[in-house]
Amino acid sequence: MATTESRNSNLNQNRKMEKERYPLPDAERDVAASMGVGFDGRFYRYRTFRYERCCDAVSYAKLDRVKPQYQAKVINGAAWEKTVEPTDQEQCEMAALGIGFDGRYFRYESYRYERCADAVSYAKLQNRENGLSYSFQSNLS
Repeated sequence: MATTESRNSNLNQNRKMEKERYPLPDAERDVAASMGVGFDGRFYRYRTFRYERCCDAVSYAKLDRVKPQYQAKVINGAAWEKTVEPTDQEQCEMAALGIGFDGRYFRYESYRYERCADAVSYAKLQNRENGLSYSFQSNLS
């Protein structure tokens, strides 16, 4: 049985991750961008690394800058893209298959996927293996 302290810790961690799921306020974004951290619509990026949380990317950028061999690389500004959202057709198909989207990942059962097509493929496979029929026709044109 989980203690109250561990439940509170998990709740605080979930709130922190929920807060960081969405793009940052302009002031924080400007600080992160000045350090070479960008957001590609799904992940925060610093150089060739990607992070789920902006604070992790910024922390690594700070650590990187104190290294004696650090050399600032000229970057055309860190890109800050909008969060990738599923299309209307994808949302209809997701609903039919029981796939959720949390703003970053597509989720089916206990699995998470970066691409909607991967979640849909696995859900269809599971339906076939369990003898469930699936049919989806989009009314969108």
